[in-house]
Amino acid sequence: MHTTNTADDAYWDSGTFEIGFLLTLNLADDGVLFLSGNNSAFTKNLTQSTTSQKPSVEIYYRAVIDVDGILRVYYHSLTKNVSWETGIEWAALTDKCLVKGVCGLNSYCSLLDGVNGEQSCLCPSGFSFVDSNQRTLGCTKSYTGGDCMKDDSEMITMVVMKNTTRNMEMEEEGLDCTLAEWVYECFEEGHLNKVLTEDVVEMEELERMVKVGLWCVQSQPGIRPSMKDVLIMLEGNITISPPPPLSSFS
Repeated sequence: MHTTNTADDAYWDSGTFEIGFLLTLNLADDGVLFLSGNNSAFTKNLTQSTTSQKPSVEIYYRAVIDVDGILRVYYHSLTKNVSWETGIEWAALTDKCLVKGVCGLNSYCSLLDGVNGEQSCLCPSGFSFVDSNQRTLGCTKSYTGGDCMKDDSEMITMVVMKNTTRNMEMEEEGLDCTLAEWVYECFEEGHLNKVLTEDVVEMEELERMVKVGLWCVQSQPGIRPSMKDVLIMLEGNITISPPPPLSSFS
């Protein structure tokens, strides 16, 4: 799945990737499988005929892409007494587990009897087969959580809350003010210790954060810093100029 047209993603590489011209796959009478192209100026043998030739034996070859996706050349020998012998002359792969994706997603392949054995698709720990009768479909994560039976459910009540669109209001010395205005007043008076309830605080870092916050809540969008500038200011790599008064203070 999700493969690209490259040699790395091919389940079998003939070594002719990006050769520059079209190639044709050929099967000769002697069982040799070869590629040809460029008006037969280029040829490359993929196999060599290894089946012994005898005058009393007729041998036929066929190239097949089998159901497991592997290209094979079979030989069929016929003797004069009309006895047949069939076998594999050549296979693009002998290790079936080298076929990418042969077992599907979230699974892995293992050979049962060495390199030439049948492949077995297995699931890693915590996974199970999508279909145990078709193991090449892959595996899915096993679900071990509890169910959601009605008796185990809790009562949930939906409550409509009143819309709140105003700034939080603080009361300072009998006057109503917004939180931002109160923080600015503490900043101007040098009383930032009122902003936090914790006694242990790095005042230099607190002042930097307050300055950044006051710049970000300015009523004029044009003077607000960008997110990039905010990150730079919070890192402490630049000097932050004192923010101007908020609109209601000016």
